Amino acid sequence: MFPDRATRCAAAAAVTALVPCGLMPDTLIDTAEGWRPASALVRGTEVHTVDGGLRSVAAVRQLAGPGDAIRIPGGSFGADDETWLSPGQMILLDTGAAMGRLNVPVALVRAGHLVGHRGVRRGRAPSDLLFQPVLQEEEVLFASTGLRLFAPGQTTDLEPQSYPVLTHEELREVLR
Repeated sequence: MFPDRATRCAAAAAVTALVPCGLMPDTLIDTAEGWRPASALVRGTEVHTVDGGLRSVAAVRQLAGPGDAIRIPGGSFGADDETWLSPGQMILLDTGAAMGRLNVPVALVRAGHLVGHRGVRRGRAPSDLLFQPVLQEEEVLFASTGLRLFAPGQTTDLEPQSYPVLTHEELREVLR
């Protein structure tokens, strides 16, 4: 009568994959001028990336938010303070002990897939508007002083090209 847990999880993963990758207006991003809210980013703003360089923002898209958001508590996944993200926003994680099997030292995971791990929960979005900084090439930016967030490049299609995206099963292995 009711779909089994595997079917429900697969359906939730498919829906999360369609949710936009974007930042809440007050998400702090590390820029050349210091920490700035995502809503203050404009074309030409230089942002710090994980590869150690400054990159200029090529555009900032404003997207309709999904209505719900993912709360990353301070102290989890590099965030110093509580941070709210779109369920589709991708976060760069170290693969740790799973590196041998996954064959990559870091990978991306959608924020929505972190619910239930390390105090991460789903709740009502603090804003109906998302900001998506777009760079020349896809990059990973620093947010909330240590959270590493994916930002698409001008040619990024649906999935990132530079980093693998973890499945639910791979994420469970990484977070063991």
